[in-house]
Amino acid sequence: MNPVAVVFDLYGTLLDITCLRERVAPYTAHSERFVQLWRDRQLALAFGASHTKTYEDFDELTARALDETADRLHVALEVAARAHLLDGWTESAFYSDVEPTIAALTKRGFHTAVLTNGTARSARMALDHAGILNALDVVLTADTVEGYKPDESVYRMALDYYRCAPADIVFVSSNDWDASGAARIGFRSIWCNRGASGSRRPERTITDLDQLIAVIDSE
Repeated sequence: MNPVAVVFDLYGTLLDITCLRERVAPYTAHSERFVQLWRDRQLALAFGASHTKTYEDFDELTARALDETADRLHVALEVAARAHLLDGWTESAFYSDVEPTIAALTKRGFHTAVLTNGTARSARMALDHAGILNALDVVLTADTVEGYKPDESVYRMALDYYRCAPADIVFVSSNDWDASGAARIGFRSIWCNRGASGSRRPERTITDLDQLIAVIDSE
């Protein structure tokens, strides 16, 4: 059965977060560790906000996570340097398989969308910077419901937009917890494991988006 829509996570799935290392490199010799800790802290703050129902938007959490990471690793950041690093979330490169995959899905008649924990402003800026914003039906962002994935309310935005059953949506994320969260409400969830380790191991797994259409066609 063909899906109504293919919905993508943004950060780490379409957007290559490792590009942030180049921005961090002038300020520390441990740029890889810095970016990983920054990302881990960003997600931890989002999970905490979701659990306690004390919403702060993703841009605010990203900035706080940056400050906490810099303090932990004893990296001094001037105002301009801090702003430069934060801009990386809207100016980083996208994976090379993103544009051809979205084009191929569109050619096949599938709707495509992004569903992200990010804010509408930052998500749209990142997608526009990559040149793929106009190729998507919609950018669905967690600030609309003031919650964070894997909370069910965030995934349900896609159901409300497309007015379809959960099984009519293919959801793709590089985060295993995200793919598993989408699967729990009935999405046809696919984990795009771009070399990261995971603990939940969703049922469907690919290593890059070039494999996505073949997986959809096999069902």
